[in-house]
Amino acid sequence: MTRVTYYLVHFINLVIGQDMENQTDTTPDRPSFLHRYPAIVHTAVVSAFILPITLLPYLVARRRISGLRQTVMQLERKTSVLQKALDLNGDSHNIMKGEVKRLQDLSRTAVEETAMLRKEVIKQTAERRLTDEALTSNLRRLLDDSRNAR
Repeated sequence: MTRVTYYLVHFINLVIGQDMENQTDTTPDRPSFLHRYPAIVHTAVVSAFILPITLLPYLVARRRISGLRQTVMQLERKTSVLQKALDLNGDSHNIMKGEVKRLQDLSRTAVEETAMLRKEVIKQTAERRLTDEALTSNLRRLLDDSRNAR
């Protein structure tokens, strides 16, 4: 008999009220617990003690795993929502980038047109000044000629 079996049988005998130390193998009038009942009874008794001890950690682990599974599912849903939001932000960013480029082009065009208009205004101002100076000069000559002719 192995040591584990010995202790298990000793435990079972203590539970049912038999004392193994007082028992001798030579006493044929009082059969031991192992000899009085069939093996199925021994298996049932051992299973009755061992099964709850082994199932308890399994049930605790299963409950914990179930909770973790729910947490993972929630995180997957949140990740999905965040991914969609990120995609929308990316699309929005691309649209804004295109809009900024368009506005930069418009601004550049406006600056170029403003510079051209400024040059044109300066040119027209210079031409008008020349024209005014020529008119003034012609008017003075005419005025001097009309004074001299009198």
